[in-house]
Amino acid sequence: MVNADDLREAISSHHEWLLIRDLGRTFPLQKTEIDIIDDGEKLHFGFLDDKGFHSWRLNAFDHSDGEIAIDVAGAFAKKRETMRLVPRESAADLIAELERARLQKANEIAELITAFDPAIKLGRVALNEENGRFAQIEFETSNKTPTAAVADITAKVTVEATFTAAMLWIERLGGRKKKPVNDLWIICEKRQAKNAQKLLALLTERWRSKLTIFEINRRDERPRLVELPTRKLRDLWREKAPKLTLPESPFPSETASRLMQAAPRRSI
Repeated sequence: MVNADDLREAISSHHEWLLIRDLGRTFPLQKTEIDIIDDGEKLHFGFLDDKGFHSWRLNAFDHSDGEIAIDVAGAFAKKRETMRLVPRESAADLIAELERARLQKANEIAELITAFDPAIKLGRVALNEENGRFAQIEFETSNKTPTAAVADITAKVTVEATFTAAMLWIERLGGRKKKPVNDLWIICEKRQAKNAQKLLALLTERWRSKLTIFEINRRDERPRLVELPTRKLRDLWREKAPKLTLPESPFPSETASRLMQAAPRRSI
């Protein structure tokens, strides 16, 4: 005999569920969208899917390993099916978990800063408010200079976007009345550090004096920060240009073909 209270309690244990039906069809449900209906003679399992609300006869259920297997039958018991309810993380829970992971990464970078110079006095460690993709760390150097650091903690942001976030933040920090900050470290993984060096060389003297590039060196047993020297613009001109590789069949791309079709016909 099916115990309706036990099933209701199992469903109430999770806010969101993923209903998995035959042939792998799925539908997300909140616990309030699932009903256990007792008409005095039979129990019915009420649920939503992409075709609306259904009420099928409940034959049995099994709750194990967090999942609920439900044996039901459609109208007039013509179709019998075993459905599964799998716990589903809510969007709010996923966002909170992502923020915790990113904040942990920010604190790991803060530890690298203090390891770089034990005399550094660490201050605020946070994520940027706009999108939470950057670690924002404030600290005082050994000579009591208020300093800040920015690092991409997603490994997906371009160097240009990192510089933009850093420059906007240092402008705000430099404008505050109490302990204004005018020096900022941009901390990069090795893959982005060299490009950051090149980009810094293209900026004005004002920005080159404010920004310092640090690379996270992971070649040793323990990761550590390495300060990279500021490059000059003339250094970039001396670099060997990458070899230009031409395609074997130089046909116009799809975009180029559309542009050619849109252009007026004219002789050259």
